[in-house]
Amino acid sequence: MPSLVRQSDPMNVDEGEHALRRKRVASSIGIFIRETREEKGLSQDSVARISGLSTHAYGCLERGVSPSGRDANPTIDTLLRVSEALEIDLYAIWRIGIRGWQRYSPR
Repeated sequence: MPSLVRQSDPMNVDEGEHALRRKRVASSIGIFIRETREEKGLSQDSVARISGLSTHAYGCLERGVSPSGRDANPTIDTLLRVSEALEIDLYAIWRIGIRGWQRYSPR
C-alpha cells in the first residue's frame, strides 16, 4: 500500500521518522546543555537544584531521555528553568533543537 505521506514536505514524516527526529532533538539539546554546564564549571547537582529538578531528572535531560527511560520530551517550563539556571537564552536551546531536527535526513 503506497504511503500517503509526502516525503518532500519536511513536516510530513511518518511515525518512525518522527520518532528518530525527536530522539535527535532530545540528544542535541542534552549535549548542548551538558557542554554549557561544563563550560561554566557547574555540577549537575547545582544546575538541577537551581532549576528545581531532581538530579536524576536533570541527568536524564542531558542524556536525552526521560526519567522513565523514554526519549526526553521536556516542557517549555523545564527548558526555561534550565536556561535560567545556566544563564543562557532559551532561544539558544531552541536553536540547537531545531538544528537537530533539520540534520536528520530520511532515507
